[in-house]
Amino acid sequence: MGGAMFSHLPLWQQKLPWLALAAFSAGLWSGCQRPGPLPRLAPRLGPQMVAAIARLELPSVPPSAIALQVFAPDDRCEALVSTSETIAWAGEQPPPRERLARLAVLRAVTRQSIPKFEVGNYGIALRDRTAVVDIAVAPTSLRQIVSLSRCEQFGLFRSIEATLTRNPRLQVDRVEFTEAGREIYL
Repeated sequence: MGGAMFSHLPLWQQKLPWLALAAFSAGLWSGCQRPGPLPRLAPRLGPQMVAAIARLELPSVPPSAIALQVFAPDDRCEALVSTSETIAWAGEQPPPRERLARLAVLRAVTRQSIPKFEVGNYGIALRDRTAVVDIAVAPTSLRQIVSLSRCEQFGLFRSIEATLTRNPRLQVDRVEFTEAGREIYL
């Protein structure tokens, strides 16, 4: 029941739908209450159910650790160096490829330190084994992509590309870059 359709619900509602239904029926679910004092549980559910709910321990879903190789340029901008980063994941198993790819790009982008250049946002679309990364420069950035040096371009674009293509779990063989939907030629 904890599929993508219900991923917006709190974990207890995904794992214990009968409890969510009981809370909804009793008018206890936030958003379903009428204004005014909270309804009393006992008259609506009965003493046994109230006692069972009070003793109930929600099952904890331990986060899984997902290791990803994140790449960044070396000090001389000649090669990429990988670092293994662990991401805690408590969501559905296995994690959706798109979400992992987005996290991988986030890790690669945040490891960059390019003076006066800020990435405002980015998007990623996976089409078969090709990733299209759309980079939006922040409005407050004093520099644009075209003003980046060869080393800065290498650091930004090649580290994202390597992070996506060298993690087998992501299943990406090719990376294309766009800015506001227009292809970036490197």
